[in-house]
Amino acid sequence: LKVALNSSDCATLIEVFIYFLCFVIGGPLNVISLRKSLRAFSQHKAKSPILLLRINLNLADLCTLFVYVPKQIIWMLTFQWYGGGLLCQVCSFFSTFPFYANSFVIACIAIDRVFGAYNMSSINAHRRAYLRCRRLLVIGWLAAFTLSLPQAVIFRITQDLKDMQRLEKMYNINHLLFVFWIPCTIIIISYLTVLLILQGHLREGTNHSPSIPYNVVAVLNMTRILSEHRVFSVTLSFLNCMICANPIVNPLIYGILTKTGKQ
Repeated sequence: LKVALNSSDCATLIEVFIYFLCFVIGGPLNVISLRKSLRAFSQHKAKSPILLLRINLNLADLCTLFVYVPKQIIWMLTFQWYGGGLLCQVCSFFSTFPFYANSFVIACIAIDRVFGAYNMSSINAHRRAYLRCRRLLVIGWLAAFTLSLPQAVIFRITQDLKDMQRLEKMYNINHLLFVFWIPCTIIIISYLTVLLILQGHLREGTNHSPSIPYNVVAVLNMTRILSEHRVFSVTLSFLNCMICANPIVNPLIYGILTKTGKQ
């Protein structure tokens, strides 16, 4: 029993350390990336859809880092709740909202790439792309809010609950479906479609190289997400830990290391 407790404490400390690293490294990176993207967005006369998507991805990542991560660190160090019922429901809401938002924004990027590949030669494609991204993002954020809202109703301070295991299993299935499997399916279908469209353009002998690097980076980002979510087969706690590493990588892919002069 003592060995089990020690190993459990060790695992908890490792998780806390990972969360702390995500907060310390990801926080400044996302703030820098957001400032850079906002500055570039304000300087563009024609609003850039790619910048709009990057800004929203930054906001989702900041929500993860500055709301979910500190809450999770405090909880794992104490395993006690002193905040009362209302704060419990608010924190429960934000336990899933950042994950839904992050997944849905990345899905929006994938869908935008599909439409972008279809309309590469269109004169009015840029304007339509910006309006389309706005609509997609509104739907994504509303979906994240709606799916997270039951958290505030279901979770509350309690001593015991009947059928806890069955309810927990249903909750985990629902959480995985909307945080990973549904967005992942959208992303895979979207990028397969993009690759098929680009292959068709290449066969026709057309050259649209400016859109290819972004698509390649996005596909790499998709595979990175897939590898992180495989950790769920071991434990849900470490899955959430690894998901919180997304905000470290996202600004490097979409913000700090990306030139904003030509979007």
